[in-house]
Amino acid sequence: MSDDTKDVRRLARQLRAQLATSRGNPLESSGLRVALRDRLTAAEARTRITEIGLESAAPSVAPSVAAADVTAAAVRAMEKVDAGAESNLTDFEVVSLEAIVQLTGRPAMRFTDGRVGMPPTDLGENDRWRVLVATARSKINSASASVGQVAIETAGGGTEAIGTAWRLGTDLVVTNRHVAAELVADRSIPPAQWSLAPATVSIVDFNVTDAATTKRRARIAALLYCAPEADVDLALLRLDGGGEALPAPLTLDFTADSVGRSIDSDGTTAFQGEEVYVVGHPVRRFPSSQSAAVFGSADGFKRCSPGVVTAIPTRPHAFEHDCSTLGGNSGSCVLSVSGHRVVGLHYGGASVNEATGMGRANLALALARLSGHPAAAMLEQGKVP
Repeated sequence: MSDDTKDVRRLARQLRAQLATSRGNPLESSGLRVALRDRLTAAEARTRITEIGLESAAPSVAPSVAAADVTAAAVRAMEKVDAGAESNLTDFEVVSLEAIVQLTGRPAMRFTDGRVGMPPTDLGENDRWRVLVATARSKINSASASVGQVAIETAGGGTEAIGTAWRLGTDLVVTNRHVAAELVADRSIPPAQWSLAPATVSIVDFNVTDAATTKRRARIAALLYCAPEADVDLALLRLDGGGEALPAPLTLDFTADSVGRSIDSDGTTAFQGEEVYVVGHPVRRFPSSQSAAVFGSADGFKRCSPGVVTAIPTRPHAFEHDCSTLGGNSGSCVLSVSGHRVVGLHYGGASVNEATGMGRANLALALARLSGHPAAAMLEQGKVP
């Protein structure tokens, strides 16, 4: 069985599971189509719906029509999977199936003045995340306040967003090495020798949310550490708050069971992942219709994206998760739902489709799998020797 066929079957099973508790025929529900239409509307002015396969469509397709076409294509896709005809699926049917899966079960909630919003209503598995926000909103807000957008100040007085970072220790933030690379003077030399470009003014802004009433940003003063290994995409930066207090450092969790564990049942062993959420600043300047279905306008503003740890891959130090992320999420923290502590550092996706911005799975450094690496001691102690 090819990987593509397995992925299609996985998507079909996931969608059925997510919508199992919905009333009536979930894919015919007006709530689903309205939510999808609203997200397509956000991108309709900047991208054509034809990008996901409506080859015969006019240059500007009404989002409501596109939403109906996407849901109909997802129904056809599931029917073909049920009949064992996965190989006959069109590209549009596969993409539609994926778009509905992401819309119904893996939202990306915006913040308003530091307060996380609710995911859409009446959309299958989103109900579980509505319960999470309702019961743990203050804890999510508290943790998220320590997550900021990494940006470069431009000549015109604006900023160019390049990633995400989160607070550690007295005056540090954690991000990805590939985010830090955007700030250095000479990235051709080994990472251990990197230093900030002297002509570049870079900041971490912790209040990039809708309707923010205050500013809370700090200048990046130094690049203190970059892990040299290709599979440890981590860097530590020092902030200069200019005399103002920085947000509180986040609490870290190095316990392996915090991301999941093996479960033995009927003589077989399966992985059971824990619920997590990613806080970061997703950006996609030219959205695909799939990314718009999940994020609406991915404008770099802070998002909370809940999901589940899906696997512990063979590659060292990593775990896979299915929280909705985009490029600007690089450097985001992955927090446990159970304890609201950092269990991982998001750094990218596996098999990312450049046209849509979506990947087969998302990858994060697992703190529990960094044992013995110098970065583990720095994270635990909150300082660089």
